[in-house]
Amino acid sequence: MPHLELNYNIADFYQVIEDLLNAFGPILYFVIGVGLAVLVISGIAHIIARIRGDE
Repeated sequence: MPHLELNYNIADFYQVIEDLLNAFGPILYFVIGVGLAVLVISGIAHIIARIRGDE
C-alpha cells in the first residue's frame, strides 16, 4: 500500500511541474530567447571589433 501511495505522490509532483511549466513556459522561453539574442549580438559585436582592430 505505501508503494501505491508513493506512485500517487510522484504523479501529483509531475502534475504540479507540468502546471508550472504551462504557467511560466512563455516567460521562460522569452527569457531564454532574450539571453540568446544578447549572446549573439555581443558575439557579432566582438567579431566586428576584432575585424576593425579595436580589440
